Amino acid sequence: MSLLSQDLQDKINYVHNDSFVNTAPISADSISGGGTGTVTITFNNKSFMTPPESSLGGFSSVSKDSFLIFINDLEAEHEAWSIEESGNNIVVTVNETKINFTMDSSDEVFLHGKFE
Repeated sequence: MSLLSQDLQDKINYVHNDSFVNTAPISADSISGGGTGTVTITFNNKSFMTPPESSLGGFSSVSKDSFLIFINDLEAEHEAWSIEESGNNIVVTVNETKINFTMDSSDEVFLHGKFE
């Protein structure tokens, strides 16, 4: 039995990525714009995970720091991409100059983090 309330345990787990982060990354559904400098990568029917309700407050919203992007098995540095929700999808925009690589639609891209 834990001495921590469930509310506090939820907050600790969320902050430390223990039980709220998906353990299996998802692969991109579409990649467009390769060779133009800006690539758009879409993960269909995925959204940012909403922090659990808490009477304690203080949950930070899901942000770029809640995710990792892997392109052809290499982690893309956070400065090279941005992430947002668009409708029912998660959309990642990659700056090809910052990854020093020209992407195309056959590249393998995975998202790991707080999505549902």
